[in-house]
Amino acid sequence: MVDALAIERLKGREEEAREAWDAMSDQIQGFLRRYLASRVWNPEAREDAVSLAMLRVWQHREKLRATDPLGLFAFVARTATYSQRDLARQAPHEEYAEETAEFDEIPNADMPYLEALVFAAQERDRLWRAANELWLDASHPSPEIERRVLAAQLFYLHKTPWQEIMEIVGPITRDMLDDWLTDLGTINSLAFAEVYGDNDSVCAYLLGCRPSELDAMGAKARTASSSEGPNGWTWPEARVILWRYRNGLPSASILAFSTCELDKDQLAELFERCRANLPFQEAACRLLERLGPAAREVAESGIWRRLAFQYDTVDELPLKQIAERTDPATKAFGASVTPGMLNVWLSGGRLYSQLARYITEGK
Repeated sequence: MVDALAIERLKGREEEAREAWDAMSDQIQGFLRRYLASRVWNPEAREDAVSLAMLRVWQHREKLRATDPLGLFAFVARTATYSQRDLARQAPHEEYAEETAEFDEIPNADMPYLEALVFAAQERDRLWRAANELWLDASHPSPEIERRVLAAQLFYLHKTPWQEIMEIVGPITRDMLDDWLTDLGTINSLAFAEVYGDNDSVCAYLLGCRPSELDAMGAKARTASSSEGPNGWTWPEARVILWRYRNGLPSASILAFSTCELDKDQLAELFERCRANLPFQEAACRLLERLGPAAREVAESGIWRRLAFQYDTVDELPLKQIAERTDPATKAFGASVTPGMLNVWLSGGRLYSQLARYITEGK
């Protein structure tokens, strides 16, 4: 665990420094993967950057002046940026995102962005629980919340009989099941699960494959000589779909890649076709139909903030792509959420700050 004592031990003698490093290395690696996710799109290149940063943090630990976790992670972030740049000079351009933070642009230790990353690296499960409590009214611990969502999926989406639901989700009375199915937190959690799509799932849906097959799909897309690709796309189009929907890269970065065979107009036309094929509209409409009157409560809840937070912190998407994924559901539910509102929520760490207040003050 990363705490003040562990940091002091890291600065100490070789033996105790090694013990401290071994104890905190998993948390630091998790932080680095999130920090580099939008900077290095190729998974193998990203792991190389993580490994080099880990090595350099250890080798240069005598330069560490931090006394708290935020200071340590700021040091780690700076080291990661330099490591990324050194590797980028040696690697094909398309393995790295075009936009790279300058040294001075790395958030200071008191910035909400870095605070949230540090918190996520240390207590990720607690962070998601707090986000679910704050914006979904879902305060039930795991695995009960998963059982509740499963019961709601079976009842609302699949119209499974009561008795069969009780057999599937485990020991439960009919009264308890009634409470679950009318609980707003459970219904919001169901809605969130249905209208959220992580990067790998969305990309795999478009390409007609399983998420586990995306690495192989990416390797083939880089070397394919024929134009005919997966799921009705050409291989040049599949390559762009991977860049945008798996890695969250903006159009400007994609167009800068030497291996991008599409021009600006072709890129816009491709993304329009992709938007028409995304699953969010269909999922939202089905949910709206099956939830009945409860749909209004969902529309007025904090689910849209929860979605924006997830897309920003986990998938690390730019604002335009967050709007692209949330817009079908907000429109279907009649919720007034505009790109301008998303920008207000996400700029300056407002959602982070709201969540931090909830965690520390309960409000």
